[in-house]
Order: sequence, then C-alpha cells, then structure tokens
Amino acid sequence: TTGPHGKPQLPGGAIHFNLAHSGPGAVLAVARHGPVGVDIETARSADLAERLAPRVMSGTEIAAFDALPPDARPPAFLRAWTCKEAYVKATGEGLSFPLPCITVALTGPHRLLHVEGRADDVARWTLHDLATSWDVTGALAAPPGATLRWFDHADMPACGTG
Repeated sequence: TTGPHGKPQLPGGAIHFNLAHSGPGAVLAVARHGPVGVDIETARSADLAERLAPRVMSGTEIAAFDALPPDARPPAFLRAWTCKEAYVKATGEGLSFPLPCITVALTGPHRLLHVEGRADDVARWTLHDLATSWDVTGALAAPPGATLRWFDHADMPACGTG
C-alpha cells in the first residue's frame, strides 16, 4: 500500500522499509523498530550546488554553506540534501514538506538541528551517514537507539546459478 504522500508501505506496519538509488547504486533500509528513510546521491557539480542551495537550505545552513571554502560546498550541499530527504522520506511526507524548514549539520556528525513547527522531531529522529564503497553521499533517518547493520553487496555470498 502507500501512505498519504505516496510512501510505499507493507500492510500492518510490522516491517518498514525505504529505498533510494542514484547513479550505479541503490540502498534498501528495512526496519522493525519504526519508519526509516534513506537517500543517496552521486557527486554534483559545484555550480549546481551553488544554484540549488538557496532553494533547499535554511537560513542557518546558507550562512554555514557560504562560510565554507568553495571546494567544500558541493559535498556539504549533498550532505544537507541527503539528510533532509532521508528525514522527509522517514516521516512519509517526501518533498511535500518544504526542505528550507529543516536545518541539518553541514559538518561533523550527521544531525537534525531544527524543524520549523516540530521541535520534538529533533529528538524523535537520528541521522546516520551512509558511507558506501562507491562514490555517493548518503544518509539514513531512523528513531534514536535503532540497531543498524550495513551490508554491502560485496559482503554478500554469491548466489548459485542452477
């Protein structure tokens, strides 16, 4: 089935999942503890980050973004984008929720800092960096205390062909 904003879900709500793909990779998050959101993005050009930042970043983030050296801005933009998208996918709202209303940390540990009108969400969601073996930026949003396990396709046993 799907939620009110189109997020796929299994009937009964015992298992939650979310999927993201970009370039050559895909990530699937599966959870028993509650909703999860995941996003990955391949590298983007510096000019694209500069053009999109004012449309998707909060005022606090734009100030931090502008203070970064130019070569640090594209990865900071992707980090902000993937954190925000993971959060809105976890809540089930997707891009119907305005991204400039969300503030995340552009450097240091992944953190949700502020959500306009939703002070409790900072404590209700934890953001995690998805370091991958391929060249993508990624984030996962989950309730605090969730046990996370990461499996890379290279770690999985090969399937037989018979």
